[in-house]
Amino acid sequence: SEVSDAERRRVPICEALAGRIALSCWDDLCQGVDSASALEVVRELRLAVDLSGMTTVVKLSQGSDALFGLFDKVCVLGEGRMFYFGPAANARKYFMSLGFRPLPRQSTFDFLVSGEWTTFPPAACILTAS
Repeated sequence: SEVSDAERRRVPICEALAGRIALSCWDDLCQGVDSASALEVVRELRLAVDLSGMTTVVKLSQGSDALFGLFDKVCVLGEGRMFYFGPAANARKYFMSLGFRPLPRQSTFDFLVSGEWTTFPPAACILTAS
């Protein structure tokens, strides 16, 4: 049988756990998988971080509020500048305090990466062990 994209994404997570690494970085970990699979992969990564104590940096291009809520911190970068670094739970409120407004029903992550403050707004999300 074929291996799904979501299953294929789990292998490096297991390798990171087996290698007992302190820091892992993932570039578009959820690219090419549906939103349910992306949430499942990030939940598993969250569990791996909590069990191992490692720190993980994940660059994402999209994400639901449920997925975004799994991250401890977020770093919004663009055009060679850092626009925000801090608790993920405070990021939306921070940009709104600067006068930026999300679209109706827009997820926090989509709001952050589609911001008016930059023309190239990728974001990195960080998981740290509690």
